[in-house]
Amino acid sequence: MLPEGNDHELNIYATGEMADRIRSHAWASSPVGPVSAWPLNLLNSVNLILDSGFPMLIWWGSEKIQFYNDAYRQILGSGPGGKHPKTLGQKGETAWIEVWPVIGPLIDKVFETGKAVYQEDVLIPIYRNGQLDDVYWTFSYNPIRGVGGKTEGILVVCNETTHKYQLMQENEQRLQHILDTMAEGVVMTNNDGKVVYANRMARKIMGYSDEEIKARTYNDSKWQNQRISGEPLPYDEHPVAITLATKKPVYDEEIAIHPPNGERFYVSISAAPQFDAAGQLTGCIATFTDVTNRVKLMQQKDDFISVASHELKTPITSLKASLQLMDKMKDHPSKEMLPKLIMQSRKSIQRVSTLIDDLLNVSRFQQAEVNLNKTTFVLSQLLNTICNPISIIGKQKVKITGDLNLKVHADEHRIDQVVTNLVNNALKYAPESLAITLSIEQVGNMAKVCVIDYGPGIPQEKTPHLFGRYYRAEGSGSHVSGLGLGLYISAEIIKRHGGEIGVKSELGRGSTFWFTLPIDGNEIVK
Repeated sequence: MLPEGNDHELNIYATGEMADRIRSHAWASSPVGPVSAWPLNLLNSVNLILDSGFPMLIWWGSEKIQFYNDAYRQILGSGPGGKHPKTLGQKGETAWIEVWPVIGPLIDKVFETGKAVYQEDVLIPIYRNGQLDDVYWTFSYNPIRGVGGKTEGILVVCNETTHKYQLMQENEQRLQHILDTMAEGVVMTNNDGKVVYANRMARKIMGYSDEEIKARTYNDSKWQNQRISGEPLPYDEHPVAITLATKKPVYDEEIAIHPPNGERFYVSISAAPQFDAAGQLTGCIATFTDVTNRVKLMQQKDDFISVASHELKTPITSLKASLQLMDKMKDHPSKEMLPKLIMQSRKSIQRVSTLIDDLLNVSRFQQAEVNLNKTTFVLSQLLNTICNPISIIGKQKVKITGDLNLKVHADEHRIDQVVTNLVNNALKYAPESLAITLSIEQVGNMAKVCVIDYGPGIPQEKTPHLFGRYYRAEGSGSHVSGLGLGLYISAEIIKRHGGEIGVKSELGRGSTFWFTLPIDGNEIVK
């Protein structure tokens, strides 16, 4: 107890609004009584919080009468919708009625046990500024002890962390946005390899929903991990397994993944270990990119090299044999054999020349070194020039239909290459088709040419790849020569003219390869 007198409020030493309010408050009518009746530990605690620049309040006695300082005043909000100044001297349950079910048990626990309670970044909504605000707090409820160590009040040291939490949320949202828009898949696992997070691209590449992918591990039997060669990938050779075992990162390892109901695809994986603050391994983070197109292109290149070697070797071997025979008979040439050997040599040289031209054309198109010498000409005349020899010496009948007077503005030599390639493909891949139809029509300001065969057709899954480099469709049960560059070169020629090229095919009904060209010279190169 303080000594009797009239100036006990002078024992509140601090300055500031809350010090003035506490000095002038009608404490005599409150459960704590006049200042002269305050126990020393309450007076010291009140002076302590008033001198502090950190937000603090006191709940005193069984009624939990409230005191707070200037720093805490800023948190409460003022005016008709705020808690300041009306909650000074109020019972805690009255001042904090909206959150008492949450904080009341914590306060009672401190009173009962004498042990402090600490919580960090906890959401405790409060009513202030005329509305219920979602407020995040970091706080400590500390016992104020009296005689014998009994808890007589609670000192609350707190800090509103709403702004910090909002910034953290914004950063999380920003990070989530980055992860969701990444071109790479990102997967996080725990120590057991179980997936705990997968970004949008990871789910897209793997073909699973967020729930489905989190229900699995990186080496789940639902998807078979393989080497690029197609052999099963041993568990301990998976990049994630290596990282979890060695606690070291792994970079750019390529593997194949074969899902249960889908086509095998290829990914390039980098994996890195994750550690907690104590340096203990908590899991792994893996990033991966779908490299299926690249791997398939490399495989196609390897196949192409093999095919090119074979295609070049055949005419060169034939040429070599012809030259050897001519060399042997140079002193006594045979009138019957010599012309045949010369013709065979010419055919071999022409075949080699054609193959080399295809290779050079691909290189020129890739480097944009192709110049188009455009003129205006009648399409049907070009088609007749190409197709007449076939009709004369071949078993298939070639028919040209449609607008026979339609003119186009294009490089006639290059369009000759395109039509010749499409017609030759029809002859090669549809040898049983008794007729081949070439149609000409005007579509808007474009001329459309279709090459139609009535052969076996092309499987739907192959048509998107026909105009790619090195792609070779299989013939109807027999070997088909060529480098697989013809349709790619044809597509590049048509694109350079500002036209389009495509194919429609139905198994058992035949195929229609088509392309368009500008009728006049105002084409737009795409």
